[in-house]
Amino acid sequence: GASSCTPINCPAGKYNSNGSCQTCPAGTYSGPNASSCSQCLAYTFSTGGASNCSPCPAGTSSPPGASQCSISCRAGQYFSGSQCVTCSAGFYSSAGASACSQCPANTYSSPGAGSCTQCPSGKASPAGSTSPTQCVDNCPDGQVYTGGHCRNCPAGTYENNGSCSDCPPGSISNPGSTSCTACPGGSVPSPNGRSCTTCPQNTYSNGDSCTPCPAGSTSNPGSSSCGPQPSKRAQPAVTNFCTPGFVSCPVLSGMGGTECIDPMRTLDSCGGCVTPADEPHVGYTGRDCSAIAHVDRVTCHRGRCAIESCRPGYAPLDGSCVVKVREKRDRTALELARLVHSRFGRHSL
Repeated sequence: GASSCTPINCPAGKYNSNGSCQTCPAGTYSGPNASSCSQCLAYTFSTGGASNCSPCPAGTSSPPGASQCSISCRAGQYFSGSQCVTCSAGFYSSAGASACSQCPANTYSSPGAGSCTQCPSGKASPAGSTSPTQCVDNCPDGQVYTGGHCRNCPAGTYENNGSCSDCPPGSISNPGSTSCTACPGGSVPSPNGRSCTTCPQNTYSNGDSCTPCPAGSTSNPGSSSCGPQPSKRAQPAVTNFCTPGFVSCPVLSGMGGTECIDPMRTLDSCGGCVTPADEPHVGYTGRDCSAIAHVDRVTCHRGRCAIESCRPGYAPLDGSCVVKVREKRDRTALELARLVHSRFGRHSL
């Protein structure tokens, strides 16, 4: 008997290949019942199995048969991922850019600029300027443009890339400066920011404030560190007649006069009168044992300070209290030091 063939009807995006429907590849398309796929035209694209080709986003393009569009935004625009966007004023871009760049200092731009315009000679502008009206007088070093004029950076600041920045702690500057000067040790910046003030007695400074000396120490005005307290017998010697074995030494500071002391046993004049702190040329050889830094218990024995104990954290060594050692090798070093001092005739600890 007679027979009949049923035609193959392929949907859009596919084509008939020897009796079976095949998917159109990327860059092509087809309508329903197609026997082949057609190539996408220029400025269009497809990703495969398409019934038609999609147009490229604004500012992009493609050759015929493309599976995607390339970014080709013009200068003054950037590609946002779906379309070309115009750069804002104060920014610029070259063709094909993915972002806009800020105009550098001393230039400006209007919206959609492919480059920035230089300010006229002798004029300057901040980065990101949007019009020639922002190009103003180019201020000399140490000045910034504000309120329509070039003005000095105030004292205590310095000009830094067109703006005034505070000086670092402990530093000063004059108005209109491009750098700061550190105050010398023992002084701090004064409130006016342009001069240094000497730290008072019994304080010290290596920065921006005067710090009180630790307990048991003292300093002269303008000091960068503190030292042991001087002897209380800080007065010049006055001739006096004392019995044998005693010497005449000045009494407590500020009271005047002298007294006879036993230099072999007197704690604050051990070994003789003590040289006043403000008269180092006097040259006395005695020592105030009670003024030894960090000492706890001490006596004057045969004209030498004999330390019995130091404050917590310190240990006696050669007439001073030093930081206490903890490791075994340090204890050995301390014992060796004591032995050396003993053999060379120094007082024992």
